[in-house]
Amino acid sequence: MGLKVILSLKGGKMKKYNLGDFVFGAILFAIIVLMAFVPSLGFIPIIPGVAYATLLHIPVLIGAIFLGWKWGLALGLTFGISSMTQAFLIMGPANAPFTNPIVSVLPRVLIGVLAPFMHSWLTKAFKGREKLALFFTFGIMTIIHTVTVLTILYPIIETGWYYTKTTEDVASITLKAILLSIVSINSLAEIVLAVLIGPAIYLPLDQLRKKRNHKLEEEV
Repeated sequence: MGLKVILSLKGGKMKKYNLGDFVFGAILFAIIVLMAFVPSLGFIPIIPGVAYATLLHIPVLIGAIFLGWKWGLALGLTFGISSMTQAFLIMGPANAPFTNPIVSVLPRVLIGVLAPFMHSWLTKAFKGREKLALFFTFGIMTIIHTVTVLTILYPIIETGWYYTKTTEDVASITLKAILLSIVSINSLAEIVLAVLIGPAIYLPLDQLRKKRNHKLEEEV
């Protein structure tokens, strides 16, 4: 019973929260921040200064599926703010638009909120085949992330509404080339990495959680 903490809610109602979930969520927050600011850990340079594949959406998706959409929202927000900060620190033709929170924060919050619902729906669609549901969840949510970023990114780049200190560099690279590099290189790499790494981390954690919950039920 030591793993559970009881918090009071409005209306005099009481709700039980698992302390282990809070610890796991805090660890994911720390991992996201660490990956964002340790060179080549969270943003892998495909073409240095132009194209970077991110791994930060993976802990966001793991946390969202594991802990629910509220945690997904918070983790996605952490990802977005970290990405925006990184864009200011490491300026480049492809990074400059991500100094805008609409590009860097909004899509990351969106996938954090949607992921648990997508996973639940796919689990039902695949009749309880958890591994298959996870593979598709990580893949589809990564695609949604990319499409959302590009949908927002296009008009922002086209109108020049972003901060940059390397105007000459941006001017030398056409919008088509930037978007093509993101779609063909970043997106493919991010989808493959998410599908391979995400389920490989999630499944053992889920097994541990089930064993822990079973043990707690026996103690009760």
